[in-house]
Amino acid sequence: MAKRKTDDKLYVSIDDEKAPLSEGERTFVFMLRVFAPDLLKSVVREFQFARSEGRKWRMDFAWIEQKVYVEIDGGAWTYGRHSRGLGIEQDAEKENFAASLGWRRLRFTPQMCERDPDGCVAILRKTLGG
Repeated sequence: MAKRKTDDKLYVSIDDEKAPLSEGERTFVFMLRVFAPDLLKSVVREFQFARSEGRKWRMDFAWIEQKVYVEIDGGAWTYGRHSRGLGIEQDAEKENFAASLGWRRLRFTPQMCERDPDGCVAILRKTLGG
């Protein structure tokens, strides 16, 4: 597996061009820019939360202080990696470990962000405590 440009970083900023956004992640960021620009101030991308355990798990978007993270399920309708057996199992392992550290996870598809941005932002704000 090729080394990613962000492998040595704990996280990358929302606008880091060295770590391009997937189509689904671009949709999520666009939603935040339009409907909740204040939430962009404290979010990071590609947060590695288990480095001390020797893991390279990443969270798509994380609000570190609140221990809330968002995963974008971009391949939900295309039988992508996260919707097949091994991918589901690996995601479960990552999510369970994050939960054991006190993290709360939200999941959105790009379609959810497009269809109901107000609802997505509302549940995100509620989870963040605002």
